Amino acid sequence: MKHLAHHFLVALPMVDDENFRQSVTYIVEHSTDGTMGIVINRPIEGYHLTDLAEQFAESENPKHFDETPLLNGGPIDNDRGFILHNDSSIWDSTLQSHDGISLTTSKDFLSALFDGKIDTPNLVALGYAGWERGQLEQEISEGNWLLLPASDDLIFDVPVEHRYTEALRRLGVDAGRLTPDIGHA
Repeated sequence: MKHLAHHFLVALPMVDDENFRQSVTYIVEHSTDGTMGIVINRPIEGYHLTDLAEQFAESENPKHFDETPLLNGGPIDNDRGFILHNDSSIWDSTLQSHDGISLTTSKDFLSALFDGKIDTPNLVALGYAGWERGQLEQEISEGNWLLLPASDDLIFDVPVEHRYTEALRRLGVDAGRLTPDIGHA
């Protein structure tokens, strides 16, 4: 199977796991050891980035993010923050992905973000999605996922609530025509 990093996994209707139902996941890393991704379209109900700002901001008036959702990035380490951003800055804990998209897990990024020192687009999620060696490839071969080459505009520009239908549209799929019974007689 081809290298899956810098692709989106778009869940098909037969995926009934509540963590991935109608999800779009950005694949950060893919190797023979396994796969790591961040779900980019699952807001945590009732939480926004403002809820984290007071914990990290050094200034007395942190930049407020009342309308910016805090996302559920996946079921693993969901008490830990993961930030996707599209600049070349390197923080204490940054993994350079592809085409300028990076993953950072360091508190210095959040402090700078909440103090208004970062103006580049970013996405903050709690948790990540992970698959063991061969697991994701098996799920793809079973028809649970569609693959779409990643683009930063789907992560940073398309509103969260439209990312799934937009990913399907880019694949040429009408979301209204999908059913969980596809392929079953």
